[in-house]
Amino acid sequence: MEDNDIFCTNCGEQFPDAIVENTVSHEQHTSDSEPEVRKINYEEEWNSVKENISNTAGKAISGAQDIVAQISQKVEDRKQSIQVQVAEEVRQQEEKKKSRKSATLYGNVGNNYMSSTELWSWLKKDSKRQRFFTEDFSELTEEEFMHKIADKIKENGVPAHVEKRPIQWDRSSLREETYFVEPETTAVNPLSCLIQFNHIGKFTFVEEKTFITPPDLPEVPMSPLSVDPTLLKKAGYLIMGILLLIVSVCFFMLNAAVGMFGFLAVVAFLAGALLTFIGFNSSTKLKAIREHNQKCEEQEKAWNAAWTNWQNSIFLHSFQEDINGHLSRIFDSVFDCIKQVSDEEFKGRVSQEHEDSNNMNELEQLIARRKEDYR
Repeated sequence: MEDNDIFCTNCGEQFPDAIVENTVSHEQHTSDSEPEVRKINYEEEWNSVKENISNTAGKAISGAQDIVAQISQKVEDRKQSIQVQVAEEVRQQEEKKKSRKSATLYGNVGNNYMSSTELWSWLKKDSKRQRFFTEDFSELTEEEFMHKIADKIKENGVPAHVEKRPIQWDRSSLREETYFVEPETTAVNPLSCLIQFNHIGKFTFVEEKTFITPPDLPEVPMSPLSVDPTLLKKAGYLIMGILLLIVSVCFFMLNAAVGMFGFLAVVAFLAGALLTFIGFNSSTKLKAIREHNQKCEEQEKAWNAAWTNWQNSIFLHSFQEDINGHLSRIFDSVFDCIKQVSDEEFKGRVSQEHEDSNNMNELEQLIARRKEDYR
């Protein structure tokens, strides 16, 4: 056996001294190496923890910065949105103020309030007339004269043209075709300017008449019907009759209508039928009267609204046009074109000119008087 042998070469058992020495050597080796192993594991674990903490903190700070940036951006966007909204509300309020001011000064002018097929002879704003005397009867026709005027308007560069269209006078059966001056402008035109050319013997009349375009009136309101008090009373019979019918039918269904009760049930049934008929008939008439009166009320409101809208817009604007003067300058230019054509056609002839106009107060009085005449 060698000195370092631990096991017996004969039987294979381990020597007791070798077991002790091996155990002590193993314990010494383990005790010597454990502190070093624990230190290494602790440092690695601590470094890992510090790295994780650093990464987590970095992510948290970065995320917080992103959240703060998003919140700041949203606050700024909301602030700008509120500013835009406030600015838009202010702009709308200003437009409403301007609109109310414009409506007060010039009225709510619109073509919806004007008639396109009617003229009222008494609603004439002004007129200009030329009268020529010729030794011989003039053979110049109205159509030829209007063509000459149209050419002269074009030659002078006036933004207007002449057109012929039918018109109804004073809401009557009187209809005729006449020539109108139509300004070529986007402005609402509350005036109807007519050109008339007529021969009376050796006299020739050339006229430019300006009418205020009348309102586009709805159907004339019907007269409401009065309700007879007895009709209201008879309409109440309907409920009484239905109750009697129900009671009598119940008697018949319960087989209780025998003897005197049967007679009373029959009487109740007949009375209920009669009252139901009278009540239903009266209720139908009452309903028809109420529907008629409701329609009359709606027609009355529409009629008054049409007049009010026209007076507050078209009528007022027709006189405020004198202040602005855009349309009136066009009509004056057209009349100068008419005078040029007249001078060319009736050169050297004796002529007379006449102008007249109605003021606003006179026409308002006429409107008040004529308003009921068209009902």
